[in-house]
Amino acid sequence: MTNVYANHNNVSDYQVSGIPHSISGTAPASNNNQSTKVEFNFVTRWIVIHNKDSKLLHFGFSEQGLFNGKKFVLKPGKKTPRLEIKCKELYLCGNTNQNVEYSIVAGLTNINSKSFPTLSGEGI
Repeated sequence: MTNVYANHNNVSDYQVSGIPHSISGTAPASNNNQSTKVEFNFVTRWIVIHNKDSKLLHFGFSEQGLFNGKKFVLKPGKKTPRLEIKCKELYLCGNTNQNVEYSIVAGLTNINSKSFPTLSGEGI
């Protein structure tokens, strides 16, 4: 008999409420191919991203994807719906030459992020 442990393929780890996590910051302008990397210690169960600024906010799940068109754009003052997404990191940047204020609220699982694969940006 094998012992069950928390991992990103274990359904029961996503059936319970997430551990609350929040962060705020400033994403750099995208003109120098710079981004803010937000790392989670545990894999997310869901995420909500809020653009607190009057400028566009770009976000993605890999830095390569962020700068190669595999990104999402959040309009000024808007929030994403609750995104039922498991990930261990997000990448954010502003539009062209403008920094952007943001906040993120996430529900975390008890799955250590070190056990989650790194996303390459090929498909996302």
